[in-house]
Amino acid sequence: MKFILWIIFTISPLLICPTLVTAQSSGSPQKPSLQSSNTEISEDTSLEETLNWLKEQIRIQSFYKIKSAMMPNYLTYKVVSINFEGCTIIFKDVITETSPTGKVITTHNSEIKVNMADLDYMRVYLDMSAVQDSGNYTVHAFTLGNRSIIQHLYEFRSRRTSKRDNRPKAQMSFVFTNEDVARRVVKALAHAIKLCSTMGR
Repeated sequence: MKFILWIIFTISPLLICPTLVTAQSSGSPQKPSLQSSNTEISEDTSLEETLNWLKEQIRIQSFYKIKSAMMPNYLTYKVVSINFEGCTIIFKDVITETSPTGKVITTHNSEIKVNMADLDYMRVYLDMSAVQDSGNYTVHAFTLGNRSIIQHLYEFRSRRTSKRDNRPKAQMSFVFTNEDVARRVVKALAHAIKLCSTMGR
């Protein structure tokens, strides 16, 4: 049970599908598609390109299913949707606990909204503490001054009860099963936050 609670409260504030590749037009010199998970986000990459890359990678790669070490149930995490309105990131994720027969036991839905100018690009990092237990790599991003200003709507449902919580948070997280992708997301997210911080609101 402690393991399940760690996953829920560490991951859900925010993985193993094929990566989409955008076709290049033939009228101009071609460069590697920014939709590729192998693409390196550099200091010269534009904000629009960076956000498009992040949206695609997080939407596709931020997913996992594991068996609890303490119980016979399974935990499935996925990002339901992710969008950018300028520098504001809005995403929804869900953690579902199911029995070995596939019956849903609990669901934990979370929605996050924050202007990336309020995040600290120097405090985006890869957390590998859960790799040994679950094989997952968690990317954390914190607000400037650790202020609880990230809009957060959380909803828990089980067969017997439900509850909601809308207290703001000071961090958001995404989980991946691929270490290389997770490291690239750290770099791209920090780059996007840095660009947004210089643009104002």
